[in-house]
Parts: sequence; C-alpha cells; structure tokens
Amino acid sequence: MSQQDGVEVPELPARKSARVEKAPRLNPDPMYCSYYVSRKHRFCRTECKAGSHYCCTHNGTHAADVGREPVDAKSGSGDPESSSQGAEGAKSSGDVRVACPINPNHTVYASRLERHVKVCPDLRFVPTQLPYFSEDKHANNGAAFVASAAANNTGKATARRTHRDLSHDDLTQLMVKVADCYRTCVEPEIVVMPSCDTPSTGAEEPKGESATAFTSSPPPSLSESGTTPLPHAESTSQKHGPQHTALLRCLSDVVLQSHDADSIVTQYLKLQPGRRANFHCMATTPIHVDGFLEFGAGKGGLSVALQQLIVQHLPPSNSETATQNEAATSTESATASEPSSAPPTLWPFLKEVAARPPLVVLDMDGFRRKGDARVRHSAVPLRRLRLNIKDVDLTQAFLTVIHSPTSSNMVGEDEAAAAAAAVVADETSGPSPHRRTEPSMENWAVLGKHLCGACTDFALSCLMEAPSLSHDAHVRLPIVVIATCCHHRCELRHLNPPVSLATATTTEAPAMLTLPGSDFTWSEDEFAALASMSSWAVCGGFVDEARRLVGRQCKRIIDQLRVHFLRRVGYAAFQCQYTTRGVTEENVCVVAFRK
Repeated sequence: MSQQDGVEVPELPARKSARVEKAPRLNPDPMYCSYYVSRKHRFCRTECKAGSHYCCTHNGTHAADVGREPVDAKSGSGDPESSSQGAEGAKSSGDVRVACPINPNHTVYASRLERHVKVCPDLRFVPTQLPYFSEDKHANNGAAFVASAAANNTGKATARRTHRDLSHDDLTQLMVKVADCYRTCVEPEIVVMPSCDTPSTGAEEPKGESATAFTSSPPPSLSESGTTPLPHAESTSQKHGPQHTALLRCLSDVVLQSHDADSIVTQYLKLQPGRRANFHCMATTPIHVDGFLEFGAGKGGLSVALQQLIVQHLPPSNSETATQNEAATSTESATASEPSSAPPTLWPFLKEVAARPPLVVLDMDGFRRKGDARVRHSAVPLRRLRLNIKDVDLTQAFLTVIHSPTSSNMVGEDEAAAAAAAVVADETSGPSPHRRTEPSMENWAVLGKHLCGACTDFALSCLMEAPSLSHDAHVRLPIVVIATCCHHRCELRHLNPPVSLATATTTEAPAMLTLPGSDFTWSEDEFAALASMSSWAVCGGFVDEARRLVGRQCKRIIDQLRVHFLRRVGYAAFQCQYTTRGVTEENVCVVAFRK
C-alpha cells in the first residue's frame, strides 16, 4: 500500500502474461464432435455427422478445421483420410452452415438459406417492423462528451479504452480522485435500507462502500423488516427472493410516501439540508399506480413476484380462480410458501395499486423458462415486448400495444403482430363512437432488476418522453426503481447528461462531464477507466480487497451521475442500498419519484 494525499492506494501488480494453451484438435471419442469449446475446456458433446469429425452445427462453422488434419488429444496423430473425405463431402453437397441473416444467434445450411429466411421463426420479432421501433432513439445522448462524436456529429462507437491504457502514475492519481469524489459527494447521499444495517456478525457494517472487508454474511431476516416473504417459488432462493422482496419494499415506500422510521423516504429526508435536492418534486400523499413497466426483464422474475402479490390482493372470487389456474401451470408451487400465508395488509402499498394493473416487461431477446408461462392464465398476466430499449418509442408502444383494444386480451410475444394489426385498423377505420374521448391520466411505475450497463441509461432516457406520453398516451411515469448492474458495459456516448447541454459544442473539443455540485470533472479517458475499474467490485478473489473497494466506488459515482440526470428532469432521486453484499454484489438501486 502507498500513501498519496492521505489516501491509501493499492499497489498495482505487474501484469501477468496470458498463458495460451494449444487446444486439442481431435476428440478422443470418435463418436462425438471434435469442436473444442475453449471457454469450457472441453469438446462439444454432440454426435458427429457421418463422414466428419464434427457435428451438424460445427461442421460448417468450423470448416477450416474440417479441411486440415486434426491432432489427436491423446496420441497427437490424426486421420487425414476421413478428414479430407468430410471436407470434400461438405463442399460437394454445399452442406455448410451459415449465420441466419434474421437472427445470427442460430445457423442454417447454405443450401436451405433461401427457404429458411421465408419461414424463420424469428420473423415474428424483426424489430424494424414494429410500430414502436425507432432506431437509436435513446442512444448517443452523451455524444457531446465524446471527442470523435463531437467532431463528426455522430455517435458511432470507436475502440473502447480501459484503465489499462493509462500510465501507472495516471491510474494512481485517478484512484485517489475516485476515493475523494466518493467520500465527499456520493457517500453522504446514499440511502441504506434499515434492514441492511442489521448486524449479522456482531459488528456493524459501515454505510455505503466504506467497508474494506468483504461482506459474506447471510441476508437479514425478512421478519426483522416487518415484511412478509413473497408468495412465490423464487422466494425460497437465497439469491433472487431477498432481492425481489427488498426491491418491492423500495417500491412500497415510494408509493405510500411513507414517513415511518424504517422508510427509505424518511432516510432520504434525513440527509443534510444542503443535499436534499428537488424536495419540491416530492409528493405529500400516496402515489396511485395504474400499471408497471419493467425494463430489461429477462425471465421476468421481478414482475412475476409482483404479480403474485397483486393476485393475492384481488377479491376472493377472482383470487381463488387465479390461484387455481396458476397452480395448474406452475411446477414449482409445491416448494413455495402458501399464498394465503401472507396477508395483503402486510404489503399496504397494494391499496394504492389498480385492481388488475397491466404488467409490461421489455427485453431485446427471448429466454427459455420465462416467468410469463407461470402466469399466462392468471387474472393478471404479463405482456412482453421484444425490442432493444434504445430503439423503443415508448409513446407508440402505449398507443399501439399496451392501450390498444386489439391486443388487450393478448399476452406475451405475440403482441408484435397485434401491434401491426392495430396500426392498420386505426388507418382504415374512422373514429369510433365507443372509444373514450378523454381518457384519464395513468400513473406507471418503472422497474428494473440488474439492468445491464448502458441499458440503464436507455431506460432513463425513456423518461424524456414525458410530454408526448402525457399528451398522446395519457401516461405519467412518476416512480422509478432500477437496480443497476454491469457498470463496465457503460459508455460515455450513451450517458444522459447530468446537466443541461444547451451550450454544448459541436467542434472538436468535447463538452466536459462534471458531477453537479462539485468540482470533479471526468474526461473521456477517465470515464472509460472508471467503467473499466468498476469490474473490480465483482471479481471476487481475483483482486485484492482494496481494488474491490475502488470498483464499488466507481459504480456509485456512475450511478450518481444518473441520479443528477433524474434530478435535472424533475425527480427527487437517490441511490439506495437495498440488500447486503452477501446476497448480491450489485446491491444498490436508483430510486426516483415526483408529484
């Protein structure tokens, strides 16, 4: 450890040269594929294609290996005769697999490509055909901070830089700067959920990222916080269940605007008077919620956990039917706690939620074993939109899918086709006397659990659609609860400006990124290093504790820039540590709300 300006800076170890091991070329078992999966240090476990050393999938993608003599993993010898026969057979029959132009995640034989592109199942999910697709609508909001983008007036990506591109002295100075910025500008504004303060090992855990000891203690008991566990199978998980419970508790405190001693709103009010920004945006009464929108939902675990609470709060007749339908579709219900064991009164925020609020999940890809299927026949099903967050026109999504009468009874990914049909119907039919002429304004809560990297910035950029959302779709987004993740995937060109860029320049000199209320500025290279060093927080035993601490501080600084963006657009916002690092290293969420 070295001392600089009174701050301990960890020594930078010498870089280790990567040891490159030559992968074996021929599977010892001739019945199985000889494609070596270097990431898993093993061969492919699929049976070989007749006359080839490779399976049908790897026969084309590994054509270079098919045509040359492989090396036996044991003896070091190969079979050139069978190898050449396999190559000749593949060439003569045109039996080469190529990436599908519609979705490169799967391959197809070149001879069948022309037919495949007409019947590919992913044709249903071509994003450019969606009525709410708007390419890069929420991307490149921070282009003014990037030199190349400012010079070319474009947001095209360039070669990514990391902390390894800095000299030893520059990196040391940057680490000192990170520690100073976190200690003076970020740590005093972090709200810690009271249940996270409960000592589990006899010693109180310091607030925020000041702790230098790796926390591996078990999660606090749910009974300590007065919150009943979620009536869902994943509540038995020591990883996802406590996170869902804690995030929904954050949502509950914001919805109720609770001023109880253990409320995160109360903790926010206890901040120093000089740091209580945007108090004029705070609501004095509970915020009624008409719907929920989860960005980057993945398998939809958080929305399914919320759905279980809502179904349980339905009137008895509807709740019993919904519970029976869910029991028939869920194979995990046997391990879950009984739904009737958690009285709705212990989740009082449900009183401020509509009886059957729409639950919309948004993600760019499809997933196996999604939570949608478990609640498909429920009284409160999920609706899934499949599109990259940066390309979504949220106003059009509400108009064509979420609020569309044509798709009101449709659930899941089939809504893409329904959305297109709704647009055609609106263009061909005149105004209907049965349509509401003046729909009431709806309040929607924005959720996210471990929204990866720049996707958090894309989701926050959607809040900038507030004027069109309120005017055209009659929707407001007064609540935001997003747990951030993967800060090493953040890019400066996508960062939403924490201050107004009315005077942003378009010359070669980029705008300076400044943390509002401080003198700390971050250059393009420093922000790239900031994002890169944030990965130290989740490297476990591969880095020392001092670097893990620096990584956690980098994460909080990036999130604080997002907090200031939310404050700039009219929200009361703060970071909240919603669980312990023993549950997840990504244990901080961004919370925002407005009147």
